[in-house]
Amino acid sequence: MIFKKFDSTDIVVGRVNQVSSPMWTSGDIAALQSAFYTSPTQTVATGSGVFNVYNGLYYNNVYYSGEPFFAVAYGNYYGSGSSQTDIDTSKIYPTKAIYSEYANVLLPSTQKIFTFATASTVTANSITTITGSSIYAISFTVNKYKDKLDEGQLEFSLSGSKGQFTFIDDSSVTGKIADSYNLISGSIVNGIPTPFTNGGTVTAVYYGIGTLYPKQVQLY
Repeated sequence: MIFKKFDSTDIVVGRVNQVSSPMWTSGDIAALQSAFYTSPTQTVATGSGVFNVYNGLYYNNVYYSGEPFFAVAYGNYYGSGSSQTDIDTSKIYPTKAIYSEYANVLLPSTQKIFTFATASTVTANSITTITGSSIYAISFTVNKYKDKLDEGQLEFSLSGSKGQFTFIDDSSVTGKIADSYNLISGSIVNGIPTPFTNGGTVTAVYYGIGTLYPKQVQLY
């Protein structure tokens, strides 16, 4: 093959177009119309041995209209929460494998345990961190988005016995472009990330709930 080196006349300056699209789509449908579901056969899929990363011992895929949209996994630094049957038959600790894999990919080489930001208000030196030997991980299917998720445009809610709570990332508070963002209490209003406020005194609440990593990473 013959290559020709670019020169100054081959480069057009100022024509940069940002391309974005909805992540939650099925075909050409931008708004999903039915519920997500898991597959009861994931743990016995063809060719899925106990050490296969696609085995349901490690995580559960979540589907919509026959397509995997994201996966949910639980990890524990010490291997706690692994089924006794899993340990007896294969001598492995699935929860430890999950935790170690995410830590190896996402954390600096000198850090082995995840830490999460916590604070009731955003003031100088008010944000502290707590360690988490247990994690719940949500991994989005890469073909559902382009090079990364749009920081400031992700909102999700968790509900339980204490009620429902909604979270966003803190890019709107820090004003920084980073590889990771803390999750805070808030919501997206008319496309604008809006941190939770309490009478105007609380500008952002960090519950230590987790971290968003918007860029694509290879876990397996």
